[in-house]
Amino acid sequence: MTIWSAGYKIRDIKPLQEDKAVEMGSEILTEGFLFTVAGGLVVWEYNKSKEKERLKEEKQRIHERNENARLEAMIHGLDVRMVDLEQILKEVLLQHNNNNKKQETSSSQQDDDQKNKAQFRNSVEPSKASRPRRWYHLY
Repeated sequence: MTIWSAGYKIRDIKPLQEDKAVEMGSEILTEGFLFTVAGGLVVWEYNKSKEKERLKEEKQRIHERNENARLEAMIHGLDVRMVDLEQILKEVLLQHNNNNKKQETSSSQQDDDQKNKAQFRNSVEPSKASRPRRWYHLY
């Protein structure tokens, strides 16, 4: 046999002894088996860690959904309170206007208006000490 590209000549191939051939074959099979088992364990551990990560992310999403629902309920409650307060303010303004019309006099109209405005401000805007706490201080 001649390898023309490299210029080498192979004269003779020695036959393997049967014992050595069996030993080398068994080593190859053993190493292949061990490599396959080790590779399988690596893949199994990788999948196991991915599953834990997926479960952790799912718990986080559930927590976020619950938090969003809680916040939406809180915002809805605040919206309802704001509408009620606007209604009360409208009623107070109507009463104030009705009181102003009844108390008008021609000689001291401007003085009365200024007094009424001051009284109205004091009745609608209580002092800081008597103001109710804000909603965010309640929770």
